[in-house]
Amino acid sequence: METKRGSGQDSTGQRTWRRSQQSQAINTNINLPQKKSYVKGFNGFKDPFSLEPRWTIEPDLESIKRMIDEDGQSQEIIVSFLAQRAFNKIYDIRTGNQALIMRVTSPVDPQYKTLSEVATVDWMRRYTSLPVPGIIAHQVSRGNAIGFEWILMKKIPGKSMADAWETIQYSVKGQFVQQLATYSSSLFKN
Repeated sequence: METKRGSGQDSTGQRTWRRSQQSQAINTNINLPQKKSYVKGFNGFKDPFSLEPRWTIEPDLESIKRMIDEDGQSQEIIVSFLAQRAFNKIYDIRTGNQALIMRVTSPVDPQYKTLSEVATVDWMRRYTSLPVPGIIAHQVSRGNAIGFEWILMKKIPGKSMADAWETIQYSVKGQFVQQLATYSSSLFKN
């Protein structure tokens, strides 16, 4: 609405403001200038109010295979996209009889994010009873064949609870919640 200065006075003699009764359309589109990315693979966020980064380069699956098979001795390496989270792309890797997970990280907080995740997983393996994956290798530099920081870890066998929740019995759900509470409380014991 448009606000106009009124010439009237209220009962105390003070000047008053009058609002026009005309409704006007308000433009809610915000066009922020797009900055050129100086970081390979990262170009800001999906929209001005999002915390999810925009990936401009997809990690190359062949590069991931070459990183896994550094010595050229592996039989067959199968790499498939598994999921994407805010700052990571997650790949399922099968080689011989090994099942692995690779988390490729967007360069939002270079080195520190990856080092923090590796240290956190190591601490959890040492001091809690939580089933966490073993880290096989990690790279905190983008100067590698993939072009991104990454963490390679063993895949924990099982099914995603998001996929299984609807089909499991109520009593099993109760056991799961109790186990989750036990795991959560173990974080505070150390």
